[in-house]
Formats: sequence, C-alpha cells, structure tokens
Amino acid sequence: MKELPTRDQFADAVGAVFRTKSSSGAELSLTLKEVTALREEVKHAEFSVVFLGPADMPEESRIYEMDSEEFGVIELHLSPFERDGAGLKLEAFFTLLN
Repeated sequence: MKELPTRDQFADAVGAVFRTKSSSGAELSLTLKEVTALREEVKHAEFSVVFLGPADMPEESRIYEMDSEEFGVIELHLSPFERDGAGLKLEAFFTLLN
C-alpha cells in the first residue's frame, strides 16, 4: 500500500484537483479545499481534509481511488457532509503515527 500524504503535504496541495469515479463509473473531479489540524501528540497527529465535488455528485460515503499530479493514486475514505450552491463537500479524517 502506498504511504498517505502528511498533513503538511495535503496543506501544500490545497486547490489541487483529484480525479475519481462515482460507484456507477462516472468521472468526477474533486478539489482539495481545506486541511484542518485536529490534534498533535508526540506519537500521532490527527487532521481532516475537505474536498469539493460537483453539485450533482451522489452522496456516497466510501473509499475513493483518487488520482492527482501531486500524489499520484491514493485511496481515501470520504464522507459527504454538506451540499450547497458550490457543490458537495466530502471529508476524510486521518490519524498518522509520528
């Protein structure tokens, strides 16, 4: 399994576009909108990342295979949490060992 990016690596990539597919196979582009530090401990760091998808994107909480120029192909579990005029917001939570 490929190592996931760190919080700082995600933060440096805010604005990047990640390509993925819906469960029906439709091509989707998600934009990395924000990275939030939740907790920093000696042994681990917790943070979340928020992506913005198209307004008509299905609300599916699942593992997405995502491809970007910054990280190549990574798999993230994304959960939708808000739909507004800008699109559907999805969030992933991380706990990485230091």
